[in-house]
Amino acid sequence: MTDLDIRLLGPVQLTVNGRPVPVRGRKPQVLLAMLTINRRRGVSAPLLVDTIWDDEPPGRAMAGLHGYVAALRRELRSAGADPGTVLRTVAAGCYRLDIADDQCDIGRFEHSRSAGMVAAARGDHAAATADFTTALAQWSGEPLAGLHGIAFAERFAVDVTEWRLSVVTARADAEFARGHATSVLDELTALAAAHPLREGLWQRLIRALHASGRHADGLAVYHRIRRNLAEELGADPDPETDALRDAIVHRRPPLPPQPASRHTATLGSGSAPIAALRGPDGRTVEITERGLRIGRGADNDLVLDDTRVSRTHARLVVRCAGLVIHDLASTNGVYVNGDQIPGSARVSEGDVIALGGTCLRVESLGAGTRHTAARFDAAC
Repeated sequence: MTDLDIRLLGPVQLTVNGRPVPVRGRKPQVLLAMLTINRRRGVSAPLLVDTIWDDEPPGRAMAGLHGYVAALRRELRSAGADPGTVLRTVAAGCYRLDIADDQCDIGRFEHSRSAGMVAAARGDHAAATADFTTALAQWSGEPLAGLHGIAFAERFAVDVTEWRLSVVTARADAEFARGHATSVLDELTALAAAHPLREGLWQRLIRALHASGRHADGLAVYHRIRRNLAEELGADPDPETDALRDAIVHRRPPLPPQPASRHTATLGSGSAPIAALRGPDGRTVEITERGLRIGRGADNDLVLDDTRVSRTHARLVVRCAGLVIHDLASTNGVYVNGDQIPGSARVSEGDVIALGGTCLRVESLGAGTRHTAARFDAAC
């Protein structure tokens, strides 16, 4: 049996029977990544073309795709794998990579993460810690490293980095439940510094410092996140954060953490709607706890038919501080109530978000604001 392994959670790598198989060039690496993410499912040639050429394929792009597929099959054959059973052409001109989940790092990550969540839910925190540690061990660097500037790769990196963060916080919760708060201090300190507005991370750091007897440090961290939220979002801390401060001041035992899925991205099922965006034609789209990615590209959650909107323009996320919009390095910027945001900003009911020539109004989710559209035309 052929021992095949593909890695995407770092530089794109393919090995067969323990030996590296060259995947030369950015476009062949995008092809392999797209097929791996969609393993055991057929991916149409037109979708592969749009992904590889960033929605701007040249006239002979289809011939180029066939050439990349043929080259990948040659490399597989040379390495001892049967390309006819690994990389198949299926009905209607689709390509399918037939590999098991344990033959790629993203599959192993997803499996171990799910196992950890199940273990944590039944109260087996030692098993949860082990599963989460196994999931995180699949990472070897920045996802799809070397594919910067390719929209598909950048979207994938944003999404899986969110998933990794959810595993880190879940492991911290499991360790806290085991009485091992000190073991997660270094990791939480580094992550909080890297994510100055991710209040859930700061809460866990405060909790771990308090449980470790470092009360002064816990209070100092509380004041830092309070300042970050005030300066960047004009927001106050979540009540849970204030409760952690009170626990330190009054020397009460630290509160148990909230479930990790409360404010973090998840790989599986959908989540309940939090708010809605109303487009210029009156139609609405819901915002759930998983957030909402907006842009001109067809694979966004909300597609804007507006040439002044970037392929991946902005992302709305749910944080402890409320609803936050991030500018995803767009060409024309993100405006809230007429002012361009400096990278991210908190938004509330009634705020108007302008992307290119399209205006979207934030609404609370009430009667008449159910999801009716995933595509809006340009207009303010």
